[in-house]
Amino acid sequence: MGICCPQEVQKIQMLLQPLQGVHKVSVMVPSKAVIVLHDALSIQPSEIVNVLNDAKLDASLRVFGQVRSGKRWPNRYTLGSGFFLAIALFGYYYHPLRFVALAAIAVGIPPVLQGGLAAIPGFIIDINVLIILAVVGAIGLRDYIEGATIVFLFILAAWLESRSADKVQGFCLELAFVFSALFSIWRFRFQYLAVSSSNSFVGCDESAENVEINTVLAVKAGESIPIDGVVISGTSSVDESSLIGESVPVEMEVGKAVWAGTTNLTGYLSVKTVAKAYDSRVAKMVNLVEEAQNQQSHTEQVLQRFAKYYTLVVVLLAIAVAIVPLFKRSLNAHKYAYKALVLLPSACPCALIISTPVTTTCGLVNAARIGLLIKGGVILEAMGKLKAVADREAT
Repeated sequence: MGICCPQEVQKIQMLLQPLQGVHKVSVMVPSKAVIVLHDALSIQPSEIVNVLNDAKLDASLRVFGQVRSGKRWPNRYTLGSGFFLAIALFGYYYHPLRFVALAAIAVGIPPVLQGGLAAIPGFIIDINVLIILAVVGAIGLRDYIEGATIVFLFILAAWLESRSADKVQGFCLELAFVFSALFSIWRFRFQYLAVSSSNSFVGCDESAENVEINTVLAVKAGESIPIDGVVISGTSSVDESSLIGESVPVEMEVGKAVWAGTTNLTGYLSVKTVAKAYDSRVAKMVNLVEEAQNQQSHTEQVLQRFAKYYTLVVVLLAIAVAIVPLFKRSLNAHKYAYKALVLLPSACPCALIISTPVTTTCGLVNAARIGLLIKGGVILEAMGKLKAVADREAT
């Protein structure tokens, strides 16, 4: 949950890649997820979570298909800082009250300091570092209210961003749900009895992932087919629109294949499973969706390379603005130091580099809603350049 923009990607990779047993680290910024391919004998998932939490990234193990929602109300840092800042604003009328702004800074700065300190060991200059520099400079210039305003607006923006990120997470999961009732694969509880080849029963407390291959499932009209299989008795119409986007029901009879996540509409079917739940066609499509979110478009790659050097350039430029009066003594040193501090927080590239992955995610979701699975931002970007599409069979 501590991922706010692609700048955190480098930090996370620097934390996890050196760990023994970690083979590959993929970070999906819009869905605030980190996928780690690792050797379970060398390192446990809980250890990976602890490493991320030591860097104040607020990580936890994610249950497949689960969304971790952000807090509905601002945290105590935001509320406390806002309270003291509101009092300090009366300092424009009663001068001593402006010192209350120092309390607003003290109350609101801890999460910013934690993020900045976590970035320093990796020699990463992120937005937290920029805000800390701006606040320290504001205090040095005795512009206490300005410093408190920077802190409050930053932590308030972080909370607002987490609220918007919840919606993006919902979009990312919708990519998985749109192709099937994902719930019926991983959390599905059979509402019927399923007779296996050994004449044993799968009861109503049995979950889909525990069903073995060659188990015979009884699927009544109106029920979802939970696992890929072959019809061994019965006839019915099956709605496959959730899987392939085709709205016309498909007539099923003995010997025909049926897919998990589709819906039996009219008749009774006995289905013999041909795969485990985690190996069904729809589960593979879910994996493709997860991979698609991690496929960066060319624009994203360019922006990330740009941001890698941009922040450092901004810091150097701010220093240059601050030292200009040293070379020309007629200039007002306080004025130029103030301009340098204004430059630091206002030049953060977060908004620029977060816009592309969010846009890509929305594009993937809109395509998924009409039954199209687009495998990543690279493909989506290429499709944007198409001028015409031809149907081979029609020609």
